[in-house]
Amino acid sequence: MNTIKFLTEILEEKGITLEEDVLSAIEGAIGERFVTKDEYNGMLLEGHLKTALAKSGAKSEKAIWGFIDKNSLKLENGELKGFDSQLAEIKKEHGYLFEDMQTSTGFNHQSGMSIDYDSLSDEEYYKLKERN
Repeated sequence: MNTIKFLTEILEEKGITLEEDVLSAIEGAIGERFVTKDEYNGMLLEGHLKTALAKSGAKSEKAIWGFIDKNSLKLENGELKGFDSQLAEIKKEHGYLFEDMQTSTGFNHQSGMSIDYDSLSDEEYYKLKERN
C-alpha cells in the first residue's frame, strides 16, 4: 500500500523503525478508516453523476447509467464535465427513456413516429381528433 510505504519512509528519515506486525496493524487501520485520493475523487464523481441523472428527467436512472461512459467524465471545480454531451446523445438515441420526450398520446417528437391510434383510449382518440 502506498500509504504505508510513504509512512515508513517518513519514519525512517526521522530514525524511527517499526516492527512488521506494527506496520501491518497500521496498514489495517488505514484500510478500514481511510480511502485513497483516487477513491475519494471517484466517490465525488459518482455523487455528482447521480445528482445529474436525477435531474435529467430519466424514467429510470439505472437504465441511463448503463449508457454513460464514466471514463470520459471529469470533475472540474465541483462541476461535472462531459455529462451534458453524453446525455444529449442518449436522449437522441433513446428518447423513450425520458419523461419529457413523449406526450401522453404516444407521439415521439424526437423520432417523428406517427401515432398508433389502436393504442389510444377512446377519450385520447377523440381529444386528438378535436385538436386536429
